[in-house]
Amino acid sequence: ITSTNGDLIFLAGGNIIAGTQDIFLSAADGIDLDLNLSTTTGNIFIDADNDTDADGLLDTSGTITTTGGNISIVADDITIGANIDSSTGTIFIQPSTAITIGLGGGAGDFNLDATEDNFLTADTLDIGLSTSGDITLGSFDPGPPARVTTLILRTDGSISATVDNTADISGVVSLAMDADDGISVDIDVTNLALANSASGDVTIQDTAGNLTIDTVSTFSG
Repeated sequence: ITSTNGDLIFLAGGNIIAGTQDIFLSAADGIDLDLNLSTTTGNIFIDADNDTDADGLLDTSGTITTTGGNISIVADDITIGANIDSSTGTIFIQPSTAITIGLGGGAGDFNLDATEDNFLTADTLDIGLSTSGDITLGSFDPGPPARVTTLILRTDGSISATVDNTADISGVVSLAMDADDGISVDIDVTNLALANSASGDVTIQDTAGNLTIDTVSTFSG
């Protein structure tokens, strides 16, 4: 379902059930999702800003679930009000343009707050792109591990928080971070892999004392 000029609005009171098929929703100026989307082995693709003009909010109060596929979300910003569940798959959350990202109360144009992360369930939660702006963290906890096992953060800029021995990222088993301009965070995870490819320092504070540098997803430790 595609809208090339305007919003897509799905009112409450129904469901879109695709069985083994994929679901595609795409709009130029935002998607307001008040009904439920579900597949079994299919993937779900949602693009709320398909013209990449920085005007495409995804607002969800209906659930989004797949038991055997992945969920991909592209938007200028996101408001999550119901469960998004890819079971053993991956949830990809990506800004539609190269804007900054705020997680768990951190400042950013694209924001996923501490309440919204509780709606996410996946084996892997993958946030950002190699072209995204800086990622700033408050207290981001998409776990416990029964909900999200692996967290991946990607940016063309920096990943940062206040390094004060209070975990900025927790609740997951494994963490991978891919930045260009420095990484500075407190973490409480078991496995860590990171890459910082251009400039800036890397400062990691392990708040729990059980950290292993290891391969995480496609990232080497």
